[in-house]
Amino acid sequence: MRLQRQPLTIHSCLLLRIISLCLVGIWLIWVVLSPTEPIFTSTDTSDFHQIYNAVNTAANQEVYILQQANIAGWTSSLRREYAYLLAQQNNYRPLLALFNSDISLIESDEPFLKMLAYQQMKQGNLAQARHLWEQLLQLAPNDEEAFYQLALLAIPDDITQAMNYLVSLNESSSELGMQADQLLVALQQNDLLTLGLLLSEFEEWQTAQRVLTALISVEPMHWQAYLYRSYVRDQQGENGLSDLEIALGLADNPALPLYFLGIHWRTIDENLEAAVAAFELAAKLDPQNASIAIELAITYQEMGHDDLAATWYDAALRLEPHKVEWHRLRAAFYAERDVEVVDIRPIEQSLVLFPNDAHLLTSLGYAYYQLGDYVMARTYLVQAVELDPNSARTQYYYAVAMEQFGDLSAAIGGYWAAYELRVSSPNTYTILAERALQRLRVLS
Repeated sequence: MRLQRQPLTIHSCLLLRIISLCLVGIWLIWVVLSPTEPIFTSTDTSDFHQIYNAVNTAANQEVYILQQANIAGWTSSLRREYAYLLAQQNNYRPLLALFNSDISLIESDEPFLKMLAYQQMKQGNLAQARHLWEQLLQLAPNDEEAFYQLALLAIPDDITQAMNYLVSLNESSSELGMQADQLLVALQQNDLLTLGLLLSEFEEWQTAQRVLTALISVEPMHWQAYLYRSYVRDQQGENGLSDLEIALGLADNPALPLYFLGIHWRTIDENLEAAVAAFELAAKLDPQNASIAIELAITYQEMGHDDLAATWYDAALRLEPHKVEWHRLRAAFYAERDVEVVDIRPIEQSLVLFPNDAHLLTSLGYAYYQLGDYVMARTYLVQAVELDPNSARTQYYYAVAMEQFGDLSAAIGGYWAAYELRVSSPNTYTILAERALQRLRVLS
């Protein structure tokens, strides 16, 4: 007897939907309880967060959130979790749509407001960023970060408003307060070049570029404005070479433009030979400039010419013997070389001048580690971590030494401390820490 296919009824469709939801639920439980999943630690112990974090990957987290919404409907807490996930993915369009549909997502959530404001600034959506910072000030009328960022957003178009925001930080002893004081002086003196340089020093690249562009519009022959704007543009992923060429053509003494040209060729174009040529010529024109000497040392180090690198590190320290940054660079050079050429003597010489410098202590500790003296390595690295627990480099090398000692708990703590700095100050060591945590199956 031949079976005939029956059309699906409404009840059949509902039954299939229930079955599919159950299957997805079973799959999610399997993902959560799978013994092969790495451990993921969360400070939130709610049932939702335990499952949400155990799922571990952004794609699976999104599946879980949408499935929860499909089963129980959208709640404010579920929307908030989805908003955080979208923000982490830099997925701005649905994030803003979600924000506009439910203002309760962030109306009392200061950290989320800040995160979203910074993301909008990064994307160049300055009006939206300004609105978010203003909303944050309504929640926290004394928030220094909000005052500072609103001042930056007002520069250079509304100097008066910028100064009013910066004045609000006058009595603050924080780093932002000290930076605000310096910016306020430059604004009061209407010194756009100094203002641009300060903003560059503070790595406020967007605002620095706006200020230097404003200066060029007023003084189109101002070679320093072109010079520093070229550097600012390079830092933002633009190519500042055209500004550099203008600066070279306008400057009476090309030593400083050649110095910046060397930095551009080394860091942007990755042309080390051209960079060395520019630095060497700049050094001939300005032989007393320690900054040029240090850039030659760094470039020769990257090229693998260790003897020349050592020569120029020593030259920089002869010119500026009390500049701790030069000592740190030279110490790292001697600590992180191949083991057969590691040298602790120059590092110890620097520590005589700066005995409590965590960066130098880290270099000495890692140099001893390279030489196989793990007791001395641990001694100096523990000191370094106590002095500067917020250095990814220090935490990473401390963790390496602790792992060698067999203290896995301390090693994971060091790696994790370095890894957590990836948002505020990502660098080589945050990446190395992440790989170490993956190797130890703490992260996937």
